[in-house]
This record gives sequence, C-alpha cells and structure tokens, in this order.
Amino acid sequence: MSVSKMIVAALWSGGASVFCSLYFNTRAFHAVISGILGAMSYFVYLIIKVHIGNEALGFFVGTASVAVASEILAVMMKNPATVFLLSGLLPLVPGGGLFYMMRALVQEEFAQAFAIGYQTMMAAASIALGVAVVSSVFRIVQAFLRRKRSRRVL
Repeated sequence: MSVSKMIVAALWSGGASVFCSLYFNTRAFHAVISGILGAMSYFVYLIIKVHIGNEALGFFVGTASVAVASEILAVMMKNPATVFLLSGLLPLVPGGGLFYMMRALVQEEFAQAFAIGYQTMMAAASIALGVAVVSSVFRIVQAFLRRKRSRRVL
C-alpha cells in the first residue's frame, strides 16, 4: 500500500470520526479534534501493519496513540477522555471482520470463519489492552502528581 493511499484512507477515517462525534452531540471543535484523532489512529495502524506486518501490534499502537492524546486533551480542555476516545477509535473497530466471520459460518466454511474470527478477536483484544494500559498509566501518574503537590503545600 502506497503512502498516498494510506493518507487517503486516514482522511476518510477522520471524516467518519467527525460525523460519529457529531452524532454523539459533541461541540464542533471537539468533533474536529476527534476527526484528527481518528485519522491519526488509522494512519498509525496502517503504518505498523504495512511496514512491520503485525496487525495486532498496529491495533495496539494505534489505540495507544489515540488514548494518550485523549488523556492529554481531557486535561487541557477539561472534558472526559471518552469524548475524544470513542470517536478516535471508531476507525479501528473490527466490525468488518465480525461480519465476514459470521458470513463464513453461515456458508459452513469453518476454517475460514475460525481464521477471520481469530484475527477479529486479536484486534478487539489489542484495542482493549491499548486503552487499559494507557488509562492505567495516566491514573498512576495523576495520583503521583497529586501526592507530590499535597506534600509541597504542607
């Protein structure tokens, strides 16, 4: 996949993230930021998938990049991180894999259904792990900074 095709795919993903964010009734400015995060997540995923060849790692790194940006934006804009996280992760959701797995099951192509299902579950697990790791690290850092500030006051 060429870089120009990756950029076009990322831009389409960003557009989908904008409209998803607007569907959730967020402010227009936040929708634009969510679109940028959606484009970023899909672009990072594509770079890892194409150049390293590991799709699960691509999902994890793409998710982690959006989760870090969402946590930082949440502090800067005084909004919950989920405002940016949900729409930013939309391009990575493996809905197509689930559809193709079910279609293969209905057509009684069990080996193909298992292979597609395995890829889909790896993608879903990578996304969940990326959000969990980044969220946990940010909570630990915030607790550490709060303790440090409270000790300075005393």
